[in-house]
Amino acid sequence: DLDAVVAANDRMAMGAMHTLRSRGLRIPDDIAVTGFDDIEEAAWFAPPLTSVEQPLAEMGRQAVRRLWSEFDGSATGPIAIPLRAELMIRESTIGAS
Repeated sequence: DLDAVVAANDRMAMGAMHTLRSRGLRIPDDIAVTGFDDIEEAAWFAPPLTSVEQPLAEMGRQAVRRLWSEFDGSATGPIAIPLRAELMIRESTIGAS
């Protein structure tokens, strides 16, 4: 028995929701579903999908900065840049048991 599906991205979560519903499961009553990337469709999917919003513009800026530092020789080893993500709680998990 599953309590939840946590998908790697929203499109996978939406596909899972379609399959779960086709098997008679109710979302979120029987099973909760979450995605990760908070695409625009997540908010209006039925039911609206809980997801994690990523700071895509900032991710792009940091990637370009790193790329330029590789080109100009100023890069020094592996790099990890913590960025803030936000949980967008919607109906696909509200009230899940």
